[in-house]
Amino acid sequence: MRLLAQIVLFASSAILAAGWRRSANPPLNGTFADVCGYGGGRLTEGRWLGAYCRNNQVEVYNYTYTWIDLNLCVANNDGQLIAYNNGNYTSSCGNCTVFVQSKTLFLNCICWNSAKHYTNSSLDLSNYQPPSLSSLIPGR
Repeated sequence: MRLLAQIVLFASSAILAAGWRRSANPPLNGTFADVCGYGGGRLTEGRWLGAYCRNNQVEVYNYTYTWIDLNLCVANNDGQLIAYNNGNYTSSCGNCTVFVQSKTLFLNCICWNSAKHYTNSSLDLSNYQPPSLSSLIPGR
């Protein structure tokens, strides 16, 4: 759990540094699945996860399309996707997709392992707590 908190803080800092700004409203609490509409989420370039996330701003319809670079918080550990700070999983994983199963959002990739074989791996993304994602809107 401590690692996930570090991942969220790191990813939030990276997004802020990349030209996003905080909303004046307080962030929403909850997991990614609670705050973001993962049904419309998509993965671009195998690493950029985009989704509509609630933003507490009625004047902008309460949702903002937001992106996060999963390379900042996911790694390949001997063929298995894991939560890890600056993991850069796309350097050894490919054919990555996101899918929903039983209201749970997963990242799925084919990853290289130490036996020099490719293995199928999935990581549950629904339990990440990205309060900063829900409170960020594109800078103007």
